[in-house]
Amino acid sequence: MVRIVDCSRYTGPSIRWDEVKAAGVEGAIVQAQEGNDRPNERFAAQVTGAREAGLLVGWYHVAYPLPTAAAHPGRDPGDQIALAWDVAGPLAPYDLPPWLDCETPVPAEWSRWCITSSTIVGWLASALTHMDQIAGRQAGIYAGPGWWVPLRGAGLLDCFGDRPLWLAQYQGRRDVWPEVDRLPTPMPPWDRAALWQWGDRLSLGGVALDGSLADDAGWARLVAG
Repeated sequence: MVRIVDCSRYTGPSIRWDEVKAAGVEGAIVQAQEGNDRPNERFAAQVTGAREAGLLVGWYHVAYPLPTAAAHPGRDPGDQIALAWDVAGPLAPYDLPPWLDCETPVPAEWSRWCITSSTIVGWLASALTHMDQIAGRQAGIYAGPGWWVPLRGAGLLDCFGDRPLWLAQYQGRRDVWPEVDRLPTPMPPWDRAALWQWGDRLSLGGVALDGSLADDAGWARLVAG
């Protein structure tokens, strides 16, 4: 199994990437932007540190699939991905695909934000198309069953099944690398996950990092693009 970590604007202030690499980690996926209002001001330092330690690097954007509103500029999917690219784009080419982080708002708050499964699916499809175009490769999806399964009735099976899935599903301890020989079975429309995020409390490199695993074949496909 291949070990991967991810980090965000909430991680830090500094990561000892040489220790992360020494722990057998081969890749790092770094948050670029959160919705339409929160860039990761540590992105450049985190990417540079990971690269200098010899890790492969990717980036992700936390989606805010909310309706447009004059009082909240930048909610449009194209606008949000442009904001993420303002953070990620000026740096060197990336080794891993970009990812759209799908977890906000939680389903219990969808009605409060005047969104439905149908509007969310449309928003995500548009955002992913923009990510593909701006990054020059197919973007993947980060999601867990609790957020993703409620979308099932909105054409989900037909929309996203060919994209790589980064599965967020916590099982057992969340602070040590699990001993597994295969990734858990994900939710439809996927029959396998490209990455599995199993924990969010991994003490490594002087900070708490999220940990993910990939099998060798899945990792090779991600790296090949």
